Amino acid sequence: CIKETESNGKSLDQLVHGEWVLAVGKGFDWLHTPNMALIVGPYDPNIGEPIKTAAGIIKANLEKGINNKGMVLLSSAVYVDPVEKTRAKERTLFMNRLSQEIIRKNYPEMLGQMHSMAVVLNASTMEMEIVE
Repeated sequence: CIKETESNGKSLDQLVHGEWVLAVGKGFDWLHTPNMALIVGPYDPNIGEPIKTAAGIIKANLEKGINNKGMVLLSSAVYVDPVEKTRAKERTLFMNRLSQEIIRKNYPEMLGQMHSMAVVLNASTMEMEIVE
């Protein structure tokens, strides 16, 4: 199995879940370091389930001691035109608060290890701004 994996060009480290970032929303094209983040897009009408599943994977990683600094909840919304920026801020804050509530309800023990950040991303310049 390991030889087959190596022949496909993937190291064993790339096959082991080690994620410690839960990214929710849009604009994560830059976040593709293997096994760093689980990305949940805003397209599922029942978005709570993928958030809960991703948080559960990260919880298991924390319990294994994969990252002793905790986890990051990162929400992001993208805007193109500056007039869309306010709405993007509202979207990222909503996604962040929804994700926090899902984690609080299902995995309350993670709250003390969670660092949360909501950002907006200008699609034209790729400039990221912290909202909260």
